[in-house]
Amino acid sequence: PQVEQGGQHRQSDGEGGGTVFVRNSGASSAWTALPSRSADGEADVYRKACVNLSENGSVRLFAPLTMTALAMTAPAKLDLNGKTLTVNKAGVGGVKLKAGVYAASDAALQDFVSDSSEDASGRLSVTGGGLVIVVR
Repeated sequence: PQVEQGGQHRQSDGEGGGTVFVRNSGASSAWTALPSRSADGEADVYRKACVNLSENGSVRLFAPLTMTALAMTAPAKLDLNGKTLTVNKAGVGGVKLKAGVYAASDAALQDFVSDSSEDASGRLSVTGGGLVIVVR
């Protein structure tokens, strides 16, 4: 698969920000592992990043992951693999998802998200990115 980093990166995004594009213009069933590992073996941090899956791009999660946004256009696949992907906002097939927690079997994710784990415990958590106020 073709993985590009860059695109909609703004200086204000800071380190670890921007957009990761995952595309596979071929017909293979190859997938991209997230989070990936940097050259020193540490897991890359995606908290400020967005991921854009399109053109047969496929991603499989290998650890719980928090990102700013997820955008998926057909045909593309996300395998939760028993993990939780937490995003502030998500668009799947041109539909903006409301805040909530979604299982791979939810109708809103049909044809885009799967869960290859034995217990199907993977989740897509959309927080909505709203204001959080903490009172102590």
